[in-house]
Amino acid sequence: MPEIWIKVGSKETERFIAIHELKMDSSMAKCLPTFHALTGCDTTSQFVGMGKKTCWKMFLSHHNLLSNVGINDNLEDDFNKMVKFVMRFYTNNQNIYCINDLRVILASSKPISKLPPTLDSLKQHCLRVHYQTKI
Repeated sequence: MPEIWIKVGSKETERFIAIHELKMDSSMAKCLPTFHALTGCDTTSQFVGMGKKTCWKMFLSHHNLLSNVGINDNLEDDFNKMVKFVMRFYTNNQNIYCINDLRVILASSKPISKLPPTLDSLKQHCLRVHYQTKI
């Protein structure tokens, strides 16, 4: 297998990660384009305070939420799965079903800049992710 490396960080913190050494099954590998687009790439923004490393930890345990995003044309199903995935960045409480409710709960303990996106904003983000993944 050929060696594949990715350069990450800025000029001061530049480092290389050996992609070929990552261990993942085929279901995880199929979700990588969606993960990349959802957590920030050239065409989509990242969530404030949520870098790839933080998001990767969530991906390892919840990658199933990103399965088939962009593959089928069921935008509503894709959107619901991506919202559930994004909500896991901010809480482990599975009893919160709406991201706007989560924003209300977190508003008392976090600055507004650290809150998750609104449902409308996240929907637009997810449409861009769906498009990016489909392409």
